[in-house]
Formats: sequence, C-alpha cells, structure tokens
Amino acid sequence: CQDSPAQMGSGDLSVPEPSPIPQVTVQDEPSASKEIASPEKNSELPGSLNAATLPSPGDKSVPTLAPPIPPKLPRLHVLRIMAMLAFIFGFAVIFNSCGSIFLPNIAAVIFGENSAAVVGYMQFVSLVFVCFGLFSNAFSDHSRARMGRRRPFILVGAGLSLAGLILLFICALGHYAWCFILGYFLCVAGLTSGTSSSTALINDLICEEQQGLASTINGAFTLLGSIIGYLFYGLFTHVEQYYAIVIIYIVFLCLTTTLCMIFTKEIPYTGAAPTL
Repeated sequence: CQDSPAQMGSGDLSVPEPSPIPQVTVQDEPSASKEIASPEKNSELPGSLNAATLPSPGDKSVPTLAPPIPPKLPRLHVLRIMAMLAFIFGFAVIFNSCGSIFLPNIAAVIFGENSAAVVGYMQFVSLVFVCFGLFSNAFSDHSRARMGRRRPFILVGAGLSLAGLILLFICALGHYAWCFILGYFLCVAGLTSGTSSSTALINDLICEEQQGLASTINGAFTLLGSIIGYLFYGLFTHVEQYYAIVIIYIVFLCLTTTLCMIFTKEIPYTGAAPTL
C-alpha cells in the first residue's frame, strides 16, 4: 500500500523489505534427450537380459522342459500279431519260388537258348526295383495319411504285386515276353515295398516285451512261406500248368493283405518325422 502524503513530505524515504519468497523444488521430467545407457551399464542393472546374463545351452542349473513320454503300447494276442505280419508270409510264398523256378522255366519257353542270359539281366535290373521298395519304407516315416504311416505303402505294394501277377498269368497262358518282363519287375517292386513297411509295424505297434516274439513270427513266416512256395512246383511240374500256380499266388496275396489291413490299427501320425 502507498504512503500517505504527510509521511512523504516528512522526508522519510525508507522502503520496507520484501518478504522472502518460498523456494519450490521441481523435479526434472524424463526426456528423450537423456543419455542412453550403454550395454555395459545395462549389464549392471538388476533384471536386465543380455548376452552376459543369458544361460549357456549346456547349463544344467537352468530347468528345462522334458519331452512328453509316449503312451505305452498294449500287449497283443499272438494271433493278432500273426495277422498283422501276414503280408510277410505272402511275400515269402511268392518271391523266392517265383524267382528261382517260375522265372527260368518260363524264360526257357519264351527265349529258348538265350533264356539264361535274359534271366541274368532281369535279375540284375530287378535290383533297382528292390531299392525302390526299400526306400519306400523310409518315405513312409513322413506319411501323414489318415490310414496311418505303413498301411498305405503295404496296400500300394500289394496293388503293384497283383498287377504283376496278372501279367505273369497272361504270360503263362500265351508266353508273351513283355508280360513276362514287366510282370516280374512289378512283383519285385510291390513285394519289397509292402514287406519293408510291414516289418516296420513291429517297432510301431508292438510293445517292447513282445518285439522278440514278433521277430520270431517274422522269421518263421519267411521260412515257412518259402517251403510252401516251392511245394507248389512239386504239385504242378509242367510249364503249361504254371498258370495254376499264379492263381494260388494271387489268392495268397489277397488273403494276407486283407488280414494285415483289418488287424493293423494305425492312427494318423502327427509327430516330428525324422529327416532323410
């Protein structure tokens, strides 16, 4: 407030001292212009993740998640195991006797004196079809078919074998060279493909306690099938009767494939398949 005129005229020019202003402290707000901490400073901060604080791959002190344990396979009846491996029995009945008796005798009728050379060349070329059948088992590891991993390849192998046997039946009746060569190659490719996939069922569907039994059945089917296959040629000794042996082959192939398809229970495989 201003002084009155009487006070101003008296010559008193003193000015009162102003009251002190209270000091207010203001904290600085964080801004983007502040210095960014270096990785060395970050490593000192608690809870920071960097290359120095990450655990090494072989560090056993860090807990890891264990892979899921697959369910234990149930024990199967012996008759069911025999039905699952029935295709191997059909393979043994056809493959061994057909290659050692049917092939050279029919070739002698068709090619005459050159039959030995033709059979030798055919046996050599058939190695390519054997490899095709064996590699099909590796490809079945990657199968995601609704029927399962092995059964589609067994069914395809049976189809190729059936087509080859039909051509051999025509050859036995009319002695056609092209039916003879093509039919034998189809039989080799189909039988080896189906047998390799059928053998893989032992590890896929049979528990560890019965895998030895399944391997025994596999070996018994191979030996018994070979004996029965050779027995047919003792019943039908003439080449003109070989068409009847081919019919028996077809019956055995259809019967063993049907048993395998019915009693083999696979589910679609959804796990990680191994790389080739």
